Amino acid sequence: MKISFLLAFILFFFGLNQTKAQTFNLEVGDWVMIGDCKKGAQNFDFIDEYARTLPLDTSGIEKSTGEGLLDAFFNDKSIDAHRLPCIHAGKKYQIAAFHTFEVEDKTDKNKKLEQQVMLLYSGYSQTIFWVMVEEALGAKEIALISH
Repeated sequence: MKISFLLAFILFFFGLNQTKAQTFNLEVGDWVMIGDCKKGAQNFDFIDEYARTLPLDTSGIEKSTGEGLLDAFFNDKSIDAHRLPCIHAGKKYQIAAFHTFEVEDKTDKNKKLEQQVMLLYSGYSQTIFWVMVEEALGAKEIALISH
């Protein structure tokens, strides 16, 4: 699954303190780097960590596209969720899936907006990271890694 975003591409991992608007393609299997937390914070604002207590059935997941991951991971009530701790700053994680959700506009309850979410493999089979893409990029919580 390929997704294109027109967002702020944050170049903090190159040591640049500038933001450039740029179109870029992200695919399942690409890598992102977790940025730094706000000074004094213990957790990220736009990245959550979800952990299952029951085994994950991966038989319905197409790993190359991420299809089926959301349904398979959240198919029971054994999920523990919290904001991602700052100890993950500076580490690279692989993109597992993308999802777009329709959410209510906070300024106009009759209007719907699209929320783009990226799921990252955490390195543990029972845990994934849920990234609110636009917000996390804007807050410099994630950056793309060149292919």
